[in-house]
This record gives sequence, C-alpha cells and structure tokens, in this order.
Amino acid sequence: MSLCRESGTSTVLVVDDEFFVRIDTINAVESAGFATIEASTADDGLALLSSRPDVRVLITDIEMPGTMDGLQFARRVRERWPSIHVIVISGRRPVASEEIPANGIFLNKPLSKTQLSQTLRGLIGDGDE
Repeated sequence: MSLCRESGTSTVLVVDDEFFVRIDTINAVESAGFATIEASTADDGLALLSSRPDVRVLITDIEMPGTMDGLQFARRVRERWPSIHVIVISGRRPVASEEIPANGIFLNKPLSKTQLSQTLRGLIGDGDE
C-alpha cells in the first residue's frame, strides 16, 4: 500500500494508480526536499491519512480505480482534514475550478519538477519545517 521515504520533515502523500507516474512524482517531491508516502488508490490514501498526522499535502490523480475517483477523494480529504493542502493532477481531462476543493490546486500531467517544487514550497515552505 505505501512506502515512506524520509527526505524531509514535511510529508506529502502521492496517490496515483499508475506506478511509473507515481514514482516520477515521488522523485520530484523528494528532490524538492520533502518526505513522501504513497498509495495507488483513494481508499489506501484515506487509510494512510487516518494514521499519519504528519501529512501536509495530498497530490492525487483524478482517474483511479476503487470506490472513489481523485476528485471525490480530494473533497473528502478537504472535509476531514482541512489543514492538508490538496493538489489534483490529470493528464487526460480538463478540470473546472469548481470541481477542485476549496483552496485546492490543479496541475496538468506531465508534472515538471520545477513547477511541482515551486507549488509545494508556496504551500508549505522549504521542506525543513
């Protein structure tokens, strides 16, 4: 379900069912100086969030298997953990701003390391918190 990579103290949960995309995103997050945990479904992501109070940011793909897609997952996270920043990603479909949870951010895939790093730093600082 998850691996934890401790490369910083602010933790980012990456949820994407596509293994190589998830690994690329994790590498970009870690390159920016943040720790990561990962899941391949929203259901697994919810289980992780229930046990990991250190998660500061969720990065979730929209299209995933399971009981909910990434937008439903993002909204549930926003309701249950309002302090967690939400980044929704997709390379397959445009997303209207009203579909994203309040204060959420949408990024197109493929993600650039620079764009992701700047977005994370804008949300939670430099990774040394």
